[in-house]
Amino acid sequence: MLRMRWLSSTNSGWIDLEGGLLHRRGSAERKTKKSQPTCKIHKRLLPHLRRWHAQDTAKGIVNVISYKRRPVQDVAWAWRSAGRAAGATKHDTPHILRHTSATWFVQAGLKLPEISSYLGMSVPTLTKVYWHRSPEFQDNIAATVPKPAATKSKAKSAG
Repeated sequence: MLRMRWLSSTNSGWIDLEGGLLHRRGSAERKTKKSQPTCKIHKRLLPHLRRWHAQDTAKGIVNVISYKRRPVQDVAWAWRSAGRAAGATKHDTPHILRHTSATWFVQAGLKLPEISSYLGMSVPTLTKVYWHRSPEFQDNIAATVPKPAATKSKAKSAG
């Protein structure tokens, strides 16, 4: 994310403001175990990104995340400051935001394949770790009273 660019890039992620897409990796970057899928940008975020892009372009800034016109190299200090302000513990890491978003998407009743393609997380992982948070979790089971299966002896005596 720290290498994210405002314009199309082969060696880093970039933001496509026309298409409303965030490309998490450049077209020439090799694929790794982390899928880094392209995802849609929320419609409420797009106007802000367009404004920030115009401001950065006027200053010659090409990286989306910058400070004093230079690309940010490390977010550790900013994360700690924000965490202190929010009352977070030292165990809260930036990765917690991924878990939070997965939980919220499942709680909102979104379908697992859609969440999977957005977060770059497998459907089996979503099912194993987050499915119990869904409003649909085991609904059919909880609403069904199973009938016992007919045994062979009952079936013969009935005939």
